[in-house]
Amino acid sequence: MMAFKPFLKILNVYPNEWWIVKRLYLLQFFQGAGISFLFTSAFAQFVERFPITQLPWVMIWSALLLWVAGFLYAKFEHRLSFATFNISVLVFMTGSMFLMWVANFSIRGDWFLYLLMAWFNVLYMLNNMEFWGIAALVFDLRQSKRLFAVISGGDIPAKFIGYTLALIFVPYTGTQNLLLIGSACMLVSIPFFISIIRSGKLDHLQHQTRHQHQHASQKKIGKLVSNLVTNNFIRRIAFISLITSTCVILINYGFYGEVKKAYHDDVTLASFIAFFYACTRILAFVTKMVFSSRLTASIGVRPAMFITPMAMLIMTIIIASVRGLTDDQKLIFYLFGVGSMLVDVLRTSFNSPVLLTLMQPLPTHERLRAHNIVKGIMDPFASLLCGIILLTLFNMHEKVDLMFLCYVLFVLGALWIAGVVLVNRQYMTILMKTIGSRFFSRDEFNLSDDKIREQVRAKMMKGTEVEVISILTMLSSQQMDSIAEDLITQLLTHPSDKVKVEALRVMNNRNFSNARDSIIGLLQNETEEKVRLEAVKIFCRIGSDDWGMATYLDSSQEGLRSAAITGMLGNAALGIRHRGELMLSGLLHAGNKEERRAGLHILKEVKDHYDHPDHSRLINDPDPEIQAMAIRAIGKAASPDTVNALFAGAGGLV
Repeated sequence: MMAFKPFLKILNVYPNEWWIVKRLYLLQFFQGAGISFLFTSAFAQFVERFPITQLPWVMIWSALLLWVAGFLYAKFEHRLSFATFNISVLVFMTGSMFLMWVANFSIRGDWFLYLLMAWFNVLYMLNNMEFWGIAALVFDLRQSKRLFAVISGGDIPAKFIGYTLALIFVPYTGTQNLLLIGSACMLVSIPFFISIIRSGKLDHLQHQTRHQHQHASQKKIGKLVSNLVTNNFIRRIAFISLITSTCVILINYGFYGEVKKAYHDDVTLASFIAFFYACTRILAFVTKMVFSSRLTASIGVRPAMFITPMAMLIMTIIIASVRGLTDDQKLIFYLFGVGSMLVDVLRTSFNSPVLLTLMQPLPTHERLRAHNIVKGIMDPFASLLCGIILLTLFNMHEKVDLMFLCYVLFVLGALWIAGVVLVNRQYMTILMKTIGSRFFSRDEFNLSDDKIREQVRAKMMKGTEVEVISILTMLSSQQMDSIAEDLITQLLTHPSDKVKVEALRVMNNRNFSNARDSIIGLLQNETEEKVRLEAVKIFCRIGSDDWGMATYLDSSQEGLRSAAITGMLGNAALGIRHRGELMLSGLLHAGNKEERRAGLHILKEVKDHYDHPDHSRLINDPDPEIQAMAIRAIGKAASPDTVNALFAGAGGLV
């Protein structure tokens, strides 16, 4: 694993995650390669035989097949175990592509090419649903932000290699035999999923999903539609998915139409498509591997959602502006090709993984339903919608030129951005609802936003202990700022003693120097001993000479005295820290065993940032209990004398 460390750092993958990332990457790699061979073969044969105006009919038939496939996918996903279901999907995709290769030589009817083009869309959808269904269950929200772009990156070099090999092979094999190569690639992907199952690391996941499937199987498949209608967040994500798919289909349609004008036989068509998409995959690979995960983690998932629609809008404005200055159709065509490539790259690198990340805060069963809605309902609906729109425009105007598509894309881009704004508003509410059930870091919450800050504040004071402590963990997950300090300090008035203790511990570890009034108020009014002890520790750690620490050092209660000494040992002022050390020395040198035990309890608590000069003597104390306590009090701050005494004692035992 050491050899992979620089590589993992570049990919932003932790060493313990590499085993699953590698397998998912290769799973997606071989499936992506297989689909690229299928698309090259199907598209070249279809466009060579039919005019581009027939492509909308493929969109309509694809929509119907996609709905049927999506219905069956969701139905069997709820009835079969995690492993059995996904292996069945992989075998089905492999076998169907092989049968298409056989049929391609024996069926001469035009309808078969319509079916072949539509079947590409079906396998593409099944691949996405199967792969992202696995990934969505394996990774949590924190991991998904880093890893979704990486694991899905296997699709990019796969398609680059697939299109490149298609470009090389097609003059020798013909377009039909590309289907056989695609089927072989699909077959190779199966062992990687089997290795994930056999690793045993997903046993708990299989048990969990089996229980959910048994529960879900009692409900009708209509639950997907119910979720779309009743869940506002899922509905907004579905809207973005619909707009995204519609834009991609229309851009590709316009580009394919121009390609059809330039190339006429299936071999040259296949060669050009393979070359174009190979170049696109190179750009997507570089963007996804180097920039996607880091940029998403840096700016957050919500701002990242604006990248693709903004880029598309800018590109359409550029095309429209150039069209007003020149009538050069070739230039417009090239710009449209660049736009098609840009949207494809950004959709692959940012939009798809970020959209899936937005679903991660949902409960597992709702996450799966949302995933099925996006891929199983919205993608087919986008295909149907585009087909109907294009056929209607053909009947009205007899053609659809690139400039008209540009205007349509501009309107869709505006709707896309509006949808992103709506999802971003709802996303914070979903995070607050699920904050007690999973880890979130500060980069999920823009606390400089007044509305978000008030939502967090309200949840802190009204949520359950688990939810409030999760918020506390989130607030302390990065370097503290004044906003986070203020929110954490307010938890000292929380009705739960457990919450107060946890807040005080965070404040103590982070050294809240501006919390004096809140700490004093708590000490004056608090009666619960555990809370008072934690408050005394931080009071004496952040306090100065005029704060009256002597009140606690001279207390008749042993617990308060020990807490005061513990705090003073971490004080930034040398004089206060020295007084604490003298008090600790008195305990460690006391003839009373109980006082020495109290001193060692203090030493154990501060072991990672302080060590007493007399610690080494206690390791050799004649009392075995004191020896054991002294050894347990060794921490990161242990002095050389303490470490030497430990090893000398161990050598003596040997």
